[in-house]
Amino acid sequence: MSEADETNAMMPEEPPAPVDGSYPEYEDFEPPDTKWPKVIGIISLIYAIGGLLCQVAGSVWVVFGAEAVMGMTGADIEMSMLVKVLTIVSAVLLFGVGVLMLVGSVNLLRRRRSGVSALKMWVVLRLLLLVVGIGLGILMLPANIDFQMQAAEAQAQMLRDRGQSVPASLEKMDRETLWLRSVIGLGVMSGVFAVYPLFLGFYLSRGKISDEAAQWV
Repeated sequence: MSEADETNAMMPEEPPAPVDGSYPEYEDFEPPDTKWPKVIGIISLIYAIGGLLCQVAGSVWVVFGAEAVMGMTGADIEMSMLVKVLTIVSAVLLFGVGVLMLVGSVNLLRRRRSGVSALKMWVVLRLLLLVVGIGLGILMLPANIDFQMQAAEAQAQMLRDRGQSVPASLEKMDRETLWLRSVIGLGVMSGVFAVYPLFLGFYLSRGKISDEAAQWV
């Protein structure tokens, strides 16, 4: 036997090709059927829809809030144009970010890599807008307090005209109290709005999650 024949004899025989041309041992890899994409996707979807509805409602209030208060009290109340413009601009930006989250949530439910990428981008943009929102909130505090003072006085006057007693909360309302309440409210709401973006950002950045998402289409 020649040296070439001995070498060929030592090599393992290749399995015959099946009739359909496929090899069972080389079938396409199936990603693990974990539950987190569905859970996180549904929570994010609900969060996105709720956020979009809140932005629409908030924008409507900013545009027509003063008119509504005037209609109820008959007083001449004017909301600062700066507050209207800044709030509407913020609402438009947040609406766009909300749409990004909505798309990312749907793609995550479909186990698409783009879903994870979109949600990670949403986390970054949402936290940036949150920081900007805190700054704008502080900037607009004087105008917002003026509006609240006017609305409270109009409501108190309406009650007096009707011969009804004015609640102590309206009688004793002052700028210092409103300022304190507004600052506390801004801090609390900012903290609440930061919870889910921070959680989602840390969760999707885990190595195990990134490795699994990399196997998706």
